[in-house]
Amino acid sequence: MAQNQTNFKDSELYKMGHSWELKVSAFLKKRGNYVIPSYDYSGEENNKAPKLQGVLMEYVIPDLDVSKGGERRWIEVKSKAAAVLHRSSGDYVHGIPKRHYLSYLEVAKITGCEVWLVVCEENTGDILAANLSSLPIHHEYDGSKMSKGGMVFFKRSNFTLLAKTPTNAATLAGAR
Repeated sequence: MAQNQTNFKDSELYKMGHSWELKVSAFLKKRGNYVIPSYDYSGEENNKAPKLQGVLMEYVIPDLDVSKGGERRWIEVKSKAAAVLHRSSGDYVHGIPKRHYLSYLEVAKITGCEVWLVVCEENTGDILAANLSSLPIHHEYDGSKMSKGGMVFFKRSNFTLLAKTPTNAATLAGAR
């Protein structure tokens, strides 16, 4: 397990996710926002997520700390190959680890700043966004096959389209 953690930053999954974090950060800055990339400040060498730390508890924080016009919010960027079809309902959904979902809600309470979930779809080039505290849960998965502690899924249609980016891999590589 330690071997997987050590090599995670070299993985294609990490590179895709980090690429989208950079694109979303640039998108926000072009619109007058100021951005602190939280993912740069873990303070640890073992690829651990940065945390909001208290005496008894600590909570994983979202990727970006964003401010504009006297308002501040957190942005969690998730890159997905595509939305997933939920067979029982016929709805397209996106999911995040349940433990992160719960952590982000606590971060919002503690800091008084909204947490927004931004989903970047590789297949469509869509950048979708929703306020996490008002985003209805479509369904939950409590097993550990997808993520330790389960997953929380949200209906794709409950997100707002922020932007559409090129889906051609060569075009995306040039956009970095």
